[in-house]
Amino acid sequence: MSILGSESLTRRRYAAGSWDTDGVFVAGTATNSSFSGSFQPLNGEELATLPEGERAGDQRKVYTQSALRTTDQAAGVQADRVSQDGTVFYEVRQVERERAVLPHYKARLVRVQETA
Repeated sequence: MSILGSESLTRRRYAAGSWDTDGVFVAGTATNSSFSGSFQPLNGEELATLPEGERAGDQRKVYTQSALRTTDQAAGVQADRVSQDGTVFYEVRQVERERAVLPHYKARLVRVQETA
């Protein structure tokens, strides 16, 4: 079975980073891959449960059968990033796993600020 409204999305996953001799964190290399998921805006009820400072940001959610990961500071791993169109990326902030009926993941995403 597949998730209703699934489409092809892009996941950018980062390898573990490291610290250089000056104590500056060097991010790991990124690898893009495709996965299937239903990419949707958060509804009003979901937005209301977010911390106040995050409600104004560009938030999305994705339902997928592919595991996504959040930031792991101890391992030096950045969160996965998801794109619907290959240009605008959203960072994975929270992942919930559902095991009943149709096993899947629901991830909350926040749009990554573009740099000049």
